[in-house]
Amino acid sequence: MYELEETARFLADKLKVKPRLLLLNKILNEEAAGRLGVSDTQKRYIDTIRSHGVSYALVEHLGRPTESLMDVAELEGKVKVFKPLRS
Repeated sequence: MYELEETARFLADKLKVKPRLLLLNKILNEEAAGRLGVSDTQKRYIDTIRSHGVSYALVEHLGRPTESLMDVAELEGKVKVFKPLRS
């Protein structure tokens, strides 16, 4: 998640462009995040990304490395795209 924040900052500060979509990969589902004690941290970070005012996509973690095209196809059902919040 840190890398996403730094990439967005680089695009805005150095290249003077606003990203059209931010992609958060390997997001833990609520149960897994709670078990690992990172639920609140993950929610805060997603709120920070939401505050950028651009669309973002969350890709839930499969729980294992992708090893086949079937694994990649499974990811399709784990992608959620959100439009920016209107103020």
